[in-house]
Amino acid sequence: MTREISGKKRLEVLVEFVRGENYDSIAEAKGVSKGTVANIVEEFRKGSVPGFEELAEEVDALRAVAVKLRKENLSIAQAALGLAFFEKLKELGVEPQMVETWVDMCQKLGSTDYPRERVVDAAVRLLRAEAEAGMSYELLPERFDQRAVELGQLESRVGELEARCAAAEAEAKREDAALAEKRKSADMEKSRLDKELRQHLAQQHLTLEQVETLSRLIPAEMRKAGLSPQDVDTLLGQAKALGSLSVALSQVEEEKRRAGS
Repeated sequence: MTREISGKKRLEVLVEFVRGENYDSIAEAKGVSKGTVANIVEEFRKGSVPGFEELAEEVDALRAVAVKLRKENLSIAQAALGLAFFEKLKELGVEPQMVETWVDMCQKLGSTDYPRERVVDAAVRLLRAEAEAGMSYELLPERFDQRAVELGQLESRVGELEARCAAAEAEAKREDAALAEKRKSADMEKSRLDKELRQHLAQQHLTLEQVETLSRLIPAEMRKAGLSPQDVDTLLGQAKALGSLSVALSQVEEEKRRAGS
């Protein structure tokens, strides 16, 4: 039972537990049972061990640190030195996520073949960038990210406009093709009608020039003869029925003489 274990033995068990040892190894090393080790640890966690009440809530955290140090092959002294170094870095403004970058920079600067003029050039360019942007270098990455987002939005908008332009161009090409097809059909129809007209005129022993001349002269001559548009329509109908324009004109003249008498 745990009551039969001396205070010294209890402390040794707790020290081994906090160092990250498992129950089996502790029991073997200290000459106690595994159940005894578990009971001592449980009492420690409950704050039942005199003098260690305030550490009860930290026991698992301390053990986790010890296990981590063991995995990294580090001693407590090395961990303490690293913690002191980390605190100094924080005082210099080096954030935890930048520690590795900062260490890498120090290693490069410490190298004899590293071109230190690059550091001066980078510092000058940084100062110039701050002056041109009107803000400190801490804010420059944020401004850059903001501009990157805006650029991405602009590129997306440009892509949309290009797609719309491409669609409009395609539609214009389709309309041009359709118009060209209609124009082709109209030209073919015009050619067909022109061919039929010329064939018809050839059958009547007429030319297109003669027809155009008659179309200009006939209305004027009809008006001179005192014929109205209705008379012209009547005359054309009679000419078609009689088969001769001269006979139709003679009949019209005869009807006018009768009407005058």
